[in-house]
Amino acid sequence: MLVGLSQYNFMVASIAGVSIILGAVYMFWLYQRTMYGEVKTATASFADLNKTEMIVAVPLAIIIIIMGVYPKLILGITQPVVDSILKGFN
Repeated sequence: MLVGLSQYNFMVASIAGVSIILGAVYMFWLYQRTMYGEVKTATASFADLNKTEMIVAVPLAIIIIIMGVYPKLILGITQPVVDSILKGFN
């Protein structure tokens, strides 16, 4: 994408590239502060998930992973509706 953008306008491609790098740096900085920072007294007593919460979280995580690996499960169901909507715009 950046190569195509640089053929159109090099300055815009440079700004886009720098913003991607700064976004990654900020993401890593934020992750480090939130995950590896000092333990606060307000959060020191938080416990891990209990069984009830795990019963809810595990199926959701499995569904998210399956949809990320094989999105056609949902896209195949929604494709006829999307096609009919797009035909209405023509």
